[in-house]
Amino acid sequence: MTERQTYTLAWLGELTQLLRIPPDLVIQPVSHDPNIPALAFGPDVPTPHEIRLPISSDDQESWRHALADILAHKTWQTCFINLLSIPIHSIETMRDGMRWQDGLAFLAEALCSSTPGHLFVVLSPFGLLLTDRHASQRAWLASHHRLEWLVYLGSPAANLLGVHQSFRTAVLVIRAGSAPGVEPHLLRLVDLTDLEYSEWRKVLVHTAKRGGGEVGSSIVLRNPELDDRPWIYQRFSKQFHETREDARQLGSLKPLEEWVQSIRVGLKRTIGAVEFSETTAIPADTTPCFGSRSIQRGGQLGDPVCAVKRTGISKEMMLRSGDVLVRAIVGLSPHHEPILAARVPEHATPATFDRTCIRLRWRPEVDDQVIDLLVGYLNSQHARQWLIAHGVQVTSALLSLACKGFGVANGRRQG
Repeated sequence: MTERQTYTLAWLGELTQLLRIPPDLVIQPVSHDPNIPALAFGPDVPTPHEIRLPISSDDQESWRHALADILAHKTWQTCFINLLSIPIHSIETMRDGMRWQDGLAFLAEALCSSTPGHLFVVLSPFGLLLTDRHASQRAWLASHHRLEWLVYLGSPAANLLGVHQSFRTAVLVIRAGSAPGVEPHLLRLVDLTDLEYSEWRKVLVHTAKRGGGEVGSSIVLRNPELDDRPWIYQRFSKQFHETREDARQLGSLKPLEEWVQSIRVGLKRTIGAVEFSETTAIPADTTPCFGSRSIQRGGQLGDPVCAVKRTGISKEMMLRSGDVLVRAIVGLSPHHEPILAARVPEHATPATFDRTCIRLRWRPEVDDQVIDLLVGYLNSQHARQWLIAHGVQVTSALLSLACKGFGVANGRRQG
C-alpha cells in the first residue's frame, strides 16, 4: 500500500494571525485517492474536522450532509477550508441554477450552509480567480457575498507546501452574505507572488492597517466592483491603469476576426508522441509538432517539440506557410520578455501544433505587411502589459480578446 505524502500548512496559522482573522474552525476535505497528499496544519490552528469525499461520483449527498452538520452544530466565527486537497471530477452540487464542481462545489455549499456574517478563509488554486470556466462562479461570489482579502501566493508558498514552484495558489477571505448595511466595503489585495516568506509579515501588517490606496505590492479598494472578469492583482493596480488608458487612446478597434480565417487550438499530445532532443530524427510515420517552446526571440519559429503519429491528423490541423502560432498561456509576470507569436515559414511544413499554441490563419486578402504588423505588436511590451492588465493568461481568455480587442485599420496599429 502506497503511503500518503504529508505536506505542511503550518505557515498558514501565522498568515491568518497577520490578517487578524485566526480561524476557530478548520474543515479538511479528505480524498480516498492516496496520490492526494495529506496536509499537516501545525499547532496554531484548531484540529481539523475531516470530511471524506465520495469514492463514487454517484454518492454526492454524504459530503454535503457532513459539511452542513459541522457548520450548523459547531460554535464558530471564522472557518478555514482547504480546497487544494479536492481532486478534479470528484464532487459536484447545484446552487442558484448553476452546476458547481470540485473545490468550488465545496465552497458554494459551505457559504450557503452558514449564517450570514461568518468568515471563511479559503486556500484555493489560482485558477478560480482567472479562468473563463469559473467566470459565472466569480460573478455569483461577488453578488452574494463579500470578498475582504485576496492574497496571491507564488513559488515561496509552493516551496512551503512542498509542491512544484510553478504551482500558484491564493488565500481568499469571504464573508458569507452580502451584508448590505456594512459600509464601506474594503477589499485588501496583497501580491506575495515574488516575496520571500520573511517579507510577508511587514506587507500584511501594513495592509491590514490601511483604509485605502496602493502601496508597494498591496492595494486596499473601497467598495470594489467585482464581476465575472479575472480577479488578478494587475487588473486593480494603478501600475497597469496607464496601459489600459493608452489602449483607449489608440482609436477604434477593428476585430481581429475580420482579418483571420480561423483561430484554432492545437492537438492534445498522446502517449505515443516522440519527444525531441537535439539529435532526435523524425520517425518516418510521424509529423513534426510545434509547441509554445518553439516560439523564440524575434518572433522566430524554432524546432518542433515532438513528433506525433501522422495517422488521424486532420488537414485542418496541419500548418501552412504564413500561419501564426501564439502562445496559449501568457505569464502574468510583467518582467519577462514578451515573446508571444511567431510566423510559420515554408521550410517548417508539413507540421502540426499542440495545445500550448493557438494558430491564426489569415484571410487570403490580408497582405504580409499587415501580418508582420500584428505579429510585431503581439510581441511588443505594450501588448503584453495590456494582456496582463486585463487578466489574460490562458487560451480561452486570449481567444476572446483576440476576437474583440486587437485590431488594425488602414495598415496601422489600433489597439
